[in-house]
Amino acid sequence: MKNDKVERRALAGIELRATEGQPNVLRGYAAMFEKRSLDLGGFVEVIRKGAFSRSLKSSMDVLALAHHDTSRPLARRSAGTLTIQEDDTGLLVEITLADTTHARDVLADVRARNIEGMSFMFITKKDSWTRSAPGEPAIRELIDVDLFEVSAVTVPAFPDTSIAARSMPTDTPSLATAENMERLNGLSMKLLDLPI
Repeated sequence: MKNDKVERRALAGIELRATEGQPNVLRGYAAMFEKRSLDLGGFVEVIRKGAFSRSLKSSMDVLALAHHDTSRPLARRSAGTLTIQEDDTGLLVEITLADTTHARDVLADVRARNIEGMSFMFITKKDSWTRSAPGEPAIRELIDVDLFEVSAVTVPAFPDTSIAARSMPTDTPSLATAENMERLNGLSMKLLDLPI
């Protein structure tokens, strides 16, 4: 069912990479596939693999912001400072932070664990609803969405996030190692429906 309402979801599970002599990079999952959300008011949500693929193949620009605030941009896809891709786990993002006051503030807040998650903003193009057993919430499957924005946020749905600040030499392998991907893959989906 097509829905023109802009929706936001927040979840814990970003990871910070601060590389020696390189720009600071936030890296993590803005969405996780095939995981059930919390009860979002009578329904739970599951994001299916490929839900973002049409949107990511389009020329649509995507922003990375601090707290959904357009006056605090962190990166953008068209500038090459935001990389977004679907993998088997979810929507993997890498945000290369510019040397701006608000980007330095976000970096400091992630290191201090004041910012503990990510959120994404989307419009549903296709979804599917299934009723469960009586007394159980309905299941909404997100099949195709337009992605507009990812944000570093202060309040994820759960406090048990996994964010790390590190300083690594430039020859250190990417955080996309089997160990780190397994840890991130093991995170439960933590969603929060935020009104606009």
